[in-house]
Amino acid sequence: MRSKEVKITMFTAFVIFTGLLAILVGCAKNNIYGEKVTVQSTTLIDDLIAKPQNFSGQTVKVEGQIIDECPGGHWFHLKGNKEIIYVTLSGFTLPQKVGKTVIVEGNLVDNNGTPALLGRGVEIK
Repeated sequence: MRSKEVKITMFTAFVIFTGLLAILVGCAKNNIYGEKVTVQSTTLIDDLIAKPQNFSGQTVKVEGQIIDECPGGHWFHLKGNKEIIYVTLSGFTLPQKVGKTVIVEGNLVDNNGTPALLGRGVEIK
């Protein structure tokens, strides 16, 4: 009889633990949009704007604060230390994150004579 009570107690504990784990996983924030950011070193937005020719053809990682964003989440302006860069997203959208600090990985492109970033991945900090 004692063995049966132990089995029931262990089963109950297992069910409760599994339920709590499912709740925690379900409540986890999705902080990565698009592709995972893999570039190790961070490039300053100010450097991208000052010398875009130095980053031609390279995949870069930048960090900054979103200061405004397309209502549909297709693009945003990212502020570095002093400079602001236009970021357009490739193949995904971003929910409204104005005011958030983000890390963006992508390629520098020319946007009518102004450097811009074609973002492939965004990580919310």
